[in-house]
Amino acid sequence: MPHRAQRAAVKAEQAAAAATDAPRDPLVMYMVMRKDLKSQFKFTTGALMAQAAHGTAKALHVFRDRLDTEAYLDDIDHMHKVTLRVATGSELTDTAERLDAAGVPYVIWVENPERIETCLVTAPGRKSVIGSHLRHLSLFTN
Repeated sequence: MPHRAQRAAVKAEQAAAAATDAPRDPLVMYMVMRKDLKSQFKFTTGALMAQAAHGTAKALHVFRDRLDTEAYLDDIDHMHKVTLRVATGSELTDTAERLDAAGVPYVIWVENPERIETCLVTAPGRKSVIGSHLRHLSLFTN
């Protein structure tokens, strides 16, 4: 089977599986934001939203060839994202290390020219797989 046809067959199979799994175990992206960006660095709410958007765009670009990312984007009207918080940059690093140990792919967005690590965003993946490694974090609130 040619590569393109093989890939199409795999995508169709995954789409069917995703449709079956979605209600009970959706594909989700987790954004982990630093809470101290507002107090220590004086980021506005809009600036925080921009950081999350930058991080999400980077993750979707970096992981664009992963099958879960393709399935996530194929169901564009039903995307799931969860925004969590850490207090500081060191907690963001701790979270990254936890995900590294678990083999969960992610990116970290660095705001330039300040070189501030502002957020961590996971590749799209099953909630049951990724969520278990982030369960210790709280939802981000303003």
